[in-house]
Order: sequence, then C-alpha cells, then structure tokens
Amino acid sequence: MKKVLFFAIILVCVALIMVTAGFRTIPNLLNPPPDEKKCVGYTIIAFDQGVDCHGDTIKLVRINGFAEKEVK
Repeated sequence: MKKVLFFAIILVCVALIMVTAGFRTIPNLLNPPPDEKKCVGYTIIAFDQGVDCHGDTIKLVRINGFAEKEVK
C-alpha cells in the first residue's frame, strides 16, 4: 500500500510540473528575418566609374588624388 501511495504522489507531482510548465515555441531558424543593411561606399571599376552597394553604376571624379562620388 505504501508503494502505491508513493507512486501516486510522484505521479501527481510530475503531472503538476508538466501542466504548470511554460512551453516555449521554437524560433524560426530556417527563415530568419533579413537584416537591414545600410548602403555605404562603392567599388571603383574604372578611372571615372564605380559600383555602389545596390549594383548601380555611379560617376566618380578625382579630388586631391582620391576618387569620390560626383556631387550635383
């Protein structure tokens, strides 16, 4: 009888722990949200041309020996 009562108490305790436990959802690891990236800088491809981070061709001018974006 003691074994049955002990087993019943253990079963009730385990059931109480399982019922009151907060189940967390699994984070979406397969499709994370895209990071917001700032477009800064460019790559020089020719003497007066460059490509910015969006893939657009931009005009460059030489100022003090450095290639910089043409300001309108």
